[in-house]
Amino acid sequence: CVRGGIIDLFPMGSVLPYRLDLFDDEIESIATFDVDTQRTLYPVPEIRLLPAREFPLDEKGQTTFRQNFRERFEGDPSKSRIYKDVSKGIAPNGIEYYLPLFFEQTATLFDYLPQNATLCLHHDVDAAIRQFALDAAARYKLLRGDPQHPLLEPRELFMDGEQFFIRVKDFARVDVIATSAPSPQAPDGTTSHSTKPASGQVAGYLPLGEGNSDSLSPVERVGVREGSKNITPCATSPIPPVAVDRRAEVPTQKFADFLRDHAGRVLLLADSLGRREIMSGYLKEYGLAPAVCEDFASFLDGTEKFMLGVAPVQSGFVLDHDRLAIVTEGELYAQQARTRASRAAKKSNVEGMLRDLSELKPG
Repeated sequence: CVRGGIIDLFPMGSVLPYRLDLFDDEIESIATFDVDTQRTLYPVPEIRLLPAREFPLDEKGQTTFRQNFRERFEGDPSKSRIYKDVSKGIAPNGIEYYLPLFFEQTATLFDYLPQNATLCLHHDVDAAIRQFALDAAARYKLLRGDPQHPLLEPRELFMDGEQFFIRVKDFARVDVIATSAPSPQAPDGTTSHSTKPASGQVAGYLPLGEGNSDSLSPVERVGVREGSKNITPCATSPIPPVAVDRRAEVPTQKFADFLRDHAGRVLLLADSLGRREIMSGYLKEYGLAPAVCEDFASFLDGTEKFMLGVAPVQSGFVLDHDRLAIVTEGELYAQQARTRASRAAKKSNVEGMLRDLSELKPG
């Protein structure tokens, strides 16, 4: 965004946007600012910008692309719109699906992770990978005959399930899965097992290899053992209705009642730093004064009953065992969140229709 002698930048991968203040043709100052309030936060001496694209369109990149394109696809490359656009230094729509043609070898997400990273897999990842592979294969069969847009095979672009889980083995891993509710103990001392998952019941587990159990912490050893998996139950409950009612005499009454009745601590999460400041001021108007925390670790280390932080969490929950409640901005301002979601869905539907229309062919 350019406004007179001010240029606002929000680079890819940056947590905060930057504001450049110009004096004639020189940069006089660089500072970060908040998107919501537009207030300057702190100055910075320099900015390092990542490339806008993952593929190079310089002379070397174009040469590599043309060479690999001719080796990979049969026929006259001049009939391909993709080939002609890249040769002119233009990035056409869908160019990301030709990324392997720009390089001798491409990397995966695992190549960028530090060795001490812990991966968290949510629900049935294997089933999701299989479904994606089926969808990609079906789309490839449908569109591969277009000479203007010859397609790379899905295996050249995506990892399959076997490759994924082979790479996952190099890292510590936690799976979040649904588990059965704890079964009551019978009078004779035996335990019956329920096959019906309890509402809100989830568990995290780490795969245990041979001789690997000693490396687990005492907390990780606690739980139910199924085969090679050490399952630690972690019961959760949904957040009750706490939405602000602007027509009520006290709009925050439901949230105040929840704070009063909840036996443990509460963390309210805003979408951004600017929203955190706005929400803090709004809550203070109605007698709710949250303590600010910078991250989840500081919340756990704190003692205040009600704290306010920033995190991209969509839905809140209550950790029953620890009596910790995580409430999101979307739950506090439920109507506003639904409006944003409906706008996003409407935009997505329009883009989907335009994309489908662009694939229509006479015949």
